[in-house]
Amino acid sequence: VAPLPAIAAARYDAATGETSIEGTAAATAVISHLDYFATVYLYATDSAVSEGQRFLGTAPTDTKGRFVFRIRSDLRGKYIAATTDLAAFAFLQDGAELVTARTTSEFSPTTAVMDP
Repeated sequence: VAPLPAIAAARYDAATGETSIEGTAAATAVISHLDYFATVYLYATDSAVSEGQRFLGTAPTDTKGRFVFRIRSDLRGKYIAATTDLAAFAFLQDGAELVTARTTSEFSPTTAVMDP
């Protein structure tokens, strides 16, 4: 199972009209002969104890596991939850890509969207 993502901050900026979500999840890395790619799936919900009600989009992680996601929407009063999809790829000698493993985390704890 992929590790849970952690949402460090979720803020609405009235000047840009965007909500920015930042956090950490599994890092994208190359280990042995496998390339690991982590993608965070982000959701908005009305309740702090809910899981994903409204899919917002995806964000890749960098090599340190950090992600930043921006959406042109005022999500104040909402809570953000996330899952991590971790895929391992091997590249064959002929250049073809082979998915060798894929796993998804459970939902993260929610984080309230705040004003900056």
